[in-house]
Amino acid sequence: MAAAMQNGMGNMMNDDMNPQHMTPQQQQQFLQQQATNNALTNQVKIQGQAIYNKQIANLAAQWGSAAKNQIQVMQQQH
Repeated sequence: MAAAMQNGMGNMMNDDMNPQHMTPQQQQQFLQQQATNNALTNQVKIQGQAIYNKQIANLAAQWGSAAKNQIQVMQQQH
């Protein structure tokens, strides 16, 4: 670990991920990791929204079916 800190690997930890204190290679890795993280975050948001939309559609279908059944029962009573 000490050797890693001496050769510059510790910059990212010691400087709170400040890209200005990184080597060009570390900056590139940092930017690539940010892009990957952003892409993953966006994918999770999209998937979460799709799941939510599907659940709302299922709920609406259930309520619609229940309402239709209730209307039929009421019509049969009259």
